[in-house]
Amino acid sequence: MLHVRQNEEATTECRDDPNTKELWCSECGGKGDDGKCKGLTDDEDTDLWKGCPCHDAPDFTINPSGLHRPNYEEHKKALHDHLNLPDENPKPTGPTKVLQILTDFNKNPKNIEEWAWIDWLFFATDYGTAPECRTDTLYHEERKMDPNDEDHTYYPGGEFPLKMPGFDQDCTYKNNGENAGRLFCPGKEIECKDDPHDKDPSNPEADKGTYDCDDGKKSRQPVFLCEY
Repeated sequence: MLHVRQNEEATTECRDDPNTKELWCSECGGKGDDGKCKGLTDDEDTDLWKGCPCHDAPDFTINPSGLHRPNYEEHKKALHDHLNLPDENPKPTGPTKVLQILTDFNKNPKNIEEWAWIDWLFFATDYGTAPECRTDTLYHEERKMDPNDEDHTYYPGGEFPLKMPGFDQDCTYKNNGENAGRLFCPGKEIECKDDPHDKDPSNPEADKGTYDCDDGKKSRQPVFLCEY
């Protein structure tokens, strides 16, 4: 390191490292009236760095602004490609959308006529999201049950055109009245299944995952899922 000693002419080249030629005033004896270092004197040196340009030390109690890296995304992609890393946001390999089919029942029917009517509800949801008590169905249809059917087994038999998310043309849900049915979309056929909230679809006494909606006027039961 280049030292400036007493009686030697001060120079602006006060450090031998060209990248750190200037000092904090606090490390070179403080700032003099001329705005430069006053110099340090100790057992080995006299007026060390006197006359060198210096800067006031920053206020380290103030949080600095965040780093600005304008080419960050470009550099990150170059490194990613160079190392042949896997995609940070890979396309999902499993289902992301679901057609959920549920039924609404009158919770406290006043007579057999009110008891017999159910409303089949078709909802589009994100995978892993329940429709809860939503009312924005893709389609719904009221049907009358047969009160003489002892096992109370009902299916939404028929064909139902539905506008499903992710397809620019209508899909069609088809049910032959004997199983969970299938969802047919452009270029895709989706097998539907029993909703797992129904613990035993073959047993009318099993826990069906039913919950209240419409201020307790309706009981809603999850029935089928078509995941894609």
